[in-house]
Amino acid sequence: MERIPGSTVWRHLLTAFVLLLSGASFAALVSCASDGEAPPDSAIAGGGAGSATFACSFCVASEQCHGGICAQLGGDTYCVPACLEGRACRGDRQCLAATDVRGNEVRVCVPRGDVCAGPDGTGAAPRGRGSTARAAYDGGAPVTGFVGPSGGSASRLYFAVVGDTRPPTEDDTPSYPLAIITRIYAHIEALSPRPLFAISTGDYVFAAPRGTEGATQLDLYLGARKRYSGTLFPAMGNHECTGFTDSNCGIGNADGVTNNFTAFVSKLLTPIHQAEPYYEIDIGAPNGTWTAKLLFVAANAWTASQATWLEQAMSKPTTYTFLIRHEGASADTAPGVKPSEAIMRSHPYTLAIVGHSHTYERSGAREVLVGNGGAPLSGSKNYGFAVVSQSADGAVAVDMIDYASGLADTNFHFALRADGTAAP
Repeated sequence: MERIPGSTVWRHLLTAFVLLLSGASFAALVSCASDGEAPPDSAIAGGGAGSATFACSFCVASEQCHGGICAQLGGDTYCVPACLEGRACRGDRQCLAATDVRGNEVRVCVPRGDVCAGPDGTGAAPRGRGSTARAAYDGGAPVTGFVGPSGGSASRLYFAVVGDTRPPTEDDTPSYPLAIITRIYAHIEALSPRPLFAISTGDYVFAAPRGTEGATQLDLYLGARKRYSGTLFPAMGNHECTGFTDSNCGIGNADGVTNNFTAFVSKLLTPIHQAEPYYEIDIGAPNGTWTAKLLFVAANAWTASQATWLEQAMSKPTTYTFLIRHEGASADTAPGVKPSEAIMRSHPYTLAIVGHSHTYERSGAREVLVGNGGAPLSGSKNYGFAVVSQSADGAVAVDMIDYASGLADTNFHFALRADGTAAP
């Protein structure tokens, strides 16, 4: 999304917010001091008072916990009551040291035995925000092959898409959505079959372009990304330039080489042997029955050289062509959107995969928006990721997976043929 410049007003609002959180934590501790435990479990559930039906409810912020604490337990984050050292918790819980979602040391009343098991044994809430009908995701036929930094081969196309992942305000590294993106990559790793590779649609940071917080935020992202063992191919977002949608970075461009741009190149592109923020990855069937190219367009590092590269790359015949660009066709103030769309219209392609807006939707006949990777949501849909899967008839289907439950949104599914036309 468009960068909101830092200002004195924002800093005052942030200060007030921190004080409010501090007051909530203090109130929870006072309650703990009086009776050994914070509000009862029935009041500590992400869905509201009285809605808890299992040991702990999944959370991403303590504000969801109605007086409790959103703590990191067993690799995930859950609402649990606060406690004070030496004070007894309820009989089926014990007071243990933990870390909350903001990295603060806390003491919480944790269920004895199973750390935080929900009704399905995972600790996850039975439903995600903004969705009703859900079903377990079926990945389909097994996938064999290998896709590394230089591309590779696969028995069928099957990959994950991760959207925008950044804190809500500039340089607010303590609020980086680490729990969300960690859970997303853990779910991708756990899929059966596991995707051979993943792509990301940009905006990994929200930091002053000439400061140092961008590099720190990218390190947090990379730490979470380690939960997935496959190769990640990243697209560049506007926040990897200056943060403004109309920014243009790189040598010779209006915004030059910012620290955020440099950090993006060194931390996300260098590991996959890419020197430029625009690049091509080729994948094919072992028996040569199909070929695919993934073209990563950097709309915020647009140059004449990139235009020439894109024209030549799209002219190369392949069965499938995927365009990955941070901004969708409607965000046409980004320098590279209009010219890249013009090139795309002159060539066949299967699907454009974009981010920028913090939700997910089918944003065009051949465009899917996946921007719900942890950045503040802009609609009612939950955080999560997409899966693109090739079926036996050659069509590719797009599904969305909820990050809290790991289940598919059964209200979202579409399939396209290799030429981009709708498949049954």
